[in-house]
Amino acid sequence: MYRAITLALAICIISMPALADEKVSAPCQDQAKQAGKSESPLAVEILKKADSAAKTVSAVQYDVVVNITGDLQRFRGPSKASIIATGYNPPGIPEKYSVDTHMTLPCAKKEIHLTGGTDGKTYFLINHEKKTAHENKDPAVMGQASKFLLSGMMIEFVTPEPFTDEINGKSQKITGSKVIDGEDCYEIHVIYAVEKAPEAVWYISKKDFLPRGRIDKINIPNEVSGTIEKSLSNLKVDPKLDKETFKLKLPKDYKKTDKTAPDLT
Repeated sequence: MYRAITLALAICIISMPALADEKVSAPCQDQAKQAGKSESPLAVEILKKADSAAKTVSAVQYDVVVNITGDLQRFRGPSKASIIATGYNPPGIPEKYSVDTHMTLPCAKKEIHLTGGTDGKTYFLINHEKKTAHENKDPAVMGQASKFLLSGMMIEFVTPEPFTDEINGKSQKITGSKVIDGEDCYEIHVIYAVEKAPEAVWYISKKDFLPRGRIDKINIPNEVSGTIEKSLSNLKVDPKLDKETFKLKLPKDYKKTDKTAPDLT
């Protein structure tokens, strides 16, 4: 749940075949269709299957759309990104990743196009509007933009304990179902064990038990409230990677520097 809190707030404030064949029983499936009427044990059972499924993933590739609602729109706008990630570095980022994202800021008149990532040794950020690439062994070279790159990350695919926080939460309840990118998903509402942690709604595929979406519900009384909503598409588990996957690919006519990228705002 620590990652649930830190990742959600940071965004705003600045083997598979065997699992696929393992089905939830027919009575449970019928029960899951009755929004708000499912018992907690079934929700926990599904979260445990999601935990087991995610643990088999060594690398992942997907597209994600992030929508922001409520007061949180003061801090940032919607975004869409293509992400490749593998490995894990505490407290909540992949060891290696590549992100290409289009996003908006509250006062911006047009989208910002950023590409960034790391091979675990060198970090880079490309600001396509400025036609400038920043690369250095110090992760600080990415500047303020790093948190925007990571805002669409579904860290559960690469963390050693994908759904421990959810399984051990105060409350887990199936509240319905939803189709995301052609995948019929269980909708599971989770209240975490840590006080004041954002509540979350998870969308877990009924086929492979991997997550396809998440909604974080932020509510800080007298300060800010709203939601961060992620929807995944084109999910690929263990895509083919090579030594160039997570390295800077400098576009033609772009300049390169080892200096820290300036703030986007």
